[in-house]
Amino acid sequence: MAESFGADAERYDRARPGYPAALVERIAAASPGPEILDVGCGPGRHAHELARRGIAAHGIDISTRFIELARADAPVGGSPLRFSARERRPLRSRRPEARRWWAAPGAL
Repeated sequence: MAESFGADAERYDRARPGYPAALVERIAAASPGPEILDVGCGPGRHAHELARRGIAAHGIDISTRFIELARADAPVGGSPLRFSARERRPLRSRRPEARRWWAAPGAL
């Protein structure tokens, strides 16, 4: 089932609109901490934007094809980005204040 989400990942990436820049800015500023978990990251578009704004992002998605696209399109420079193909599970941080998450609509 997981791969059905990425069956036509390239077309999804081209057709799916991104979120408005103002919304990404609000998410980046919403809470303290240098890290964010992007649940259901798809091709990584939102994690990429957050990294450009100085937030280390870890994107997870159940589709390995989406993760491949996210890694391939990751911006050079900015904050660290990690992508993992897996289901939603809690990620542990050594710093409690760093625990933030972002879920794409429909991912939860």
